[in-house]
Amino acid sequence: MKIAFHAFDVGPGHNHALVALEAALRNHAVTMQVGGSCGALDLLAAKPDVLVTAVSSFKGGEEEVPIGLRAVEHGIPWVVFTDVHEAWRRPSVKDHASKVAAVLVAHPDEIGLAQKEWGYPRAECLGYPPTWGRFLRTVPKGDSVRARITKSKDDGEAAALANDDVVVLICGGKDPKLNNELLAGAIEAGRKLYGERFVVAPRLHPRENEPTSEERQAREEFFAGVWKAETAAFKSVESLVTGVNFTVATAGATIIIYAALLRRPVIHYDARRVEELNLQQVGKVGWFPVDHGAAAIASGVDGIVSAMERLATTDGMAELTTQQSALYPDEEIRRAIERPTEAAIVDFLEHEFGTKK
Repeated sequence: MKIAFHAFDVGPGHNHALVALEAALRNHAVTMQVGGSCGALDLLAAKPDVLVTAVSSFKGGEEEVPIGLRAVEHGIPWVVFTDVHEAWRRPSVKDHASKVAAVLVAHPDEIGLAQKEWGYPRAECLGYPPTWGRFLRTVPKGDSVRARITKSKDDGEAAALANDDVVVLICGGKDPKLNNELLAGAIEAGRKLYGERFVVAPRLHPRENEPTSEERQAREEFFAGVWKAETAAFKSVESLVTGVNFTVATAGATIIIYAALLRRPVIHYDARRVEELNLQQVGKVGWFPVDHGAAAIASGVDGIVSAMERLATTDGMAELTTQQSALYPDEEIRRAIERPTEAAIVDFLEHEFGTKK
């Protein structure tokens, strides 16, 4: 069987790579492209039995959708494989959803939504996206994470992380203006609550749009006099989740999902700009895991302070954990660990679109 994969952005590309590897190990002929469209049409030259694409938040309408439509024109089934909640909702694909042979969603509750709201003729949930399972199988223990973190200030002062230090992981998206709002709010909240015990661990998106000189200058001012965690030793931001006291992020950040899977304290930063970006990226104001209570919600400095204070209590964390467990049940997490979803996806592709050659 010939299977072609195309994903423009980083996250979808990682998921596609895991599925492509599983297919290759079964002796299927696999072609794959991650990144720009140069050469993307070559994926169709081999006349694959099926084309699997993502719909990336960044240039998805310019990249994956056109190649999907071209495949359909040539009689090649087009499957949309989402790496995160509601990626199937990208506005760029809505007018073409009826041409998609099947969309693979991240959660069972999204099946009906994808069909009813976006018009996909078929939606399936074969398990959590492969990278979620890989994360759950390899996530490091919290003590080992903290032992590898050091801290420093902008004046050169450095020290080991103390046991009572409060480390706040701040994960931004691709919008520099929103990232600065997030950084400013979370840093000010941390300083208010914890003073010298506060340690900020900023990890922005690798494909953040280029900040202006003013935005860069503002960031330098945010970090002035603040302990900053040195986390370069951690290749992926997900590896830090178990070792920090709080994670603060905005809608669309996979780190919110990973924190919820591990029942960790996580705060979704809400703002008008977040709503604007949600409308652009998924066609609605909210975001699936936040709407289902997987994270505390906060706006502004005072909101973040209140959320941190609440999650630092037994009752507050118990309430959040209950909601996280309802959305991501323990049995589904065990399933993702024990049977990688990439195997189920290749099973599906084999059954629906061809037989092994």
